[in-house]
Amino acid sequence: MPKEAKIDFLIVDGPPGDVCVLARFPSVPLLKDHLNQDCVILVDDAKRDDEKLMIRAWEEVNLVRNVQIFDTETGAAIMNFWP
Repeated sequence: MPKEAKIDFLIVDGPPGDVCVLARFPSVPLLKDHLNQDCVILVDDAKRDDEKLMIRAWEEVNLVRNVQIFDTETGAAIMNFWP
């Protein structure tokens, strides 16, 4: 990815939940320097305890804001990156 290119929409849908605890947590911290300040983040499987904990942790360290949870089969969450 060119340095000046920024990610506008990030989908977090892996690795699988049984890999390790909070396996998806690093996705935003590792990519934060590449996310557009208006980036929208979609998290799949938001009904799982691990994903709920991950989203709360992202909020606590001010990585995301405006979290909306949708009652789909496995749950979905949409939020904004907090640069």
